[in-house]
Amino acid sequence: MREDLRLPTELWFIIASYTRSRTLRSLFSVNHAFFHASMGARYANVSLTSLKDKKFVRNLVRLSDPFVARRVRSLLIDVNFFAEVEQRISDSHSNREEHEDIHPNPLHLRNATGYIFKSSRDIMQAILRVLPLLTSVSEFTFVMKQDLPSKNLVDVKAEILAKACLESFKHTLRKLKVTVFCDIVPTIFPISFAMENINSLSIELQDSPELTPEDDALPALHVLEMLIRKCKFSLASISLSIENDEENNEGFTPLLKELAAVEGLANLELHLSFLDIPYRPLEQLFMARSKSLKRLSLRSFTSSAAFRREDNANTWLWTVFPRSSILPDLESLEICRSIMYPYVHLNSQWLEPFQKLTAISIKYDIDMRFKDYHYEQCIRQLPLRENLRCLQIQVLFLDKHIFTSLMKSYPNLKCLYLKFGSVELSTFEEDKEKVKSNHANYFRKTLDEKTISQWQIQHLRISSSTYPGRVLRQYQDMFIQVFPSLETCWIH
Repeated sequence: MREDLRLPTELWFIIASYTRSRTLRSLFSVNHAFFHASMGARYANVSLTSLKDKKFVRNLVRLSDPFVARRVRSLLIDVNFFAEVEQRISDSHSNREEHEDIHPNPLHLRNATGYIFKSSRDIMQAILRVLPLLTSVSEFTFVMKQDLPSKNLVDVKAEILAKACLESFKHTLRKLKVTVFCDIVPTIFPISFAMENINSLSIELQDSPELTPEDDALPALHVLEMLIRKCKFSLASISLSIENDEENNEGFTPLLKELAAVEGLANLELHLSFLDIPYRPLEQLFMARSKSLKRLSLRSFTSSAAFRREDNANTWLWTVFPRSSILPDLESLEICRSIMYPYVHLNSQWLEPFQKLTAISIKYDIDMRFKDYHYEQCIRQLPLRENLRCLQIQVLFLDKHIFTSLMKSYPNLKCLYLKFGSVELSTFEEDKEKVKSNHANYFRKTLDEKTISQWQIQHLRISSSTYPGRVLRQYQDMFIQVFPSLETCWIH
């Protein structure tokens, strides 16, 4: 290799990470340096999620090679494939009674050497065999979301697999994301479990189908409390999503106290039943971390106890917290409609105290089938923020006033992420097909284009839960013409 092409291996790895997988396969045979860089980029992120994924078998087989396994940095496991295996076997047995000549293997998981996985047990054993070889995993995501009527063999296997993975990766993990049923938390996080170098922790707990009305989620909350206590010196980012009813809210007080003891906490995401939690522990958490907290995300589960508990955290968040100036150094804030509801009309200027915000995200997370006038009013009355650079906003109905309001509130905004449901059109055209074929132009006629064209926005991202990509591309072309300063405009 020429002298000017002798770059460090780490630099070749970064270059390869921006290369398409088809090109990576071509680089394998160039030379030794390209081979190592390509292998590292190709297997840096590995996912085992579904039998429908063509890479499932290839990844599982290739990980048995220590040369490949030690290059894995991020691993995603969705145990839904266990349920898929059982479903395929069940369907195969049903079809075999009708057609005797059906192929004996229902999984169809094979490579060039033939069938290698004939049951979920084979898959389970294959994963457990490669765990000791995965010595460099720093990011691990484990997802368990089966909607099963009762605890069965799939749950047991998922529980064993989760515990084995966490035990194997506990010394190298820096980022952990777990989505499980609350009843298996004490099993996968035993008392002796601790992660030495964990930096980011994300836990989402779901109600287990095995829980009876007499059971509760308190054991899971106590386990999370001890886990955060052991890892508080290295944690900088915590995300908790726990749904709980008003009968078991006493477990959140010690949990929030442990969060307040995490001195380096800079990123906090809370998706809790704030209507059932007293506000005092949450207030103490914000006061303790007022200097370190930079990014905050708040979302609430709905509950019928909103008007039965006067000191609930949801009311405090919307009425008292914005005026308290507890978090003066907050740079990024994400707040959802569930926090505002039903207090949105009481305080439309809830962003006033946060003077250092550079990024705001406002999401709509409740089920509404009609125009939410209080929410629309809040969006239009956002306070003036000249230092804001990034805004992510979600509206049910996109109307002609939204861009004018945002321009007045955020004149120096550079990045806008806009998600909308439907679009309000004011037209006398009776031919619906004609409107549908040119949807964006009819909306453009309602805009104050002369005013909003002066907005110096540079990056725009749009998405919709209602319209297909064909219609979104019309809006993409329209926005490029309306905003001359746009550098990038893409749809999602």
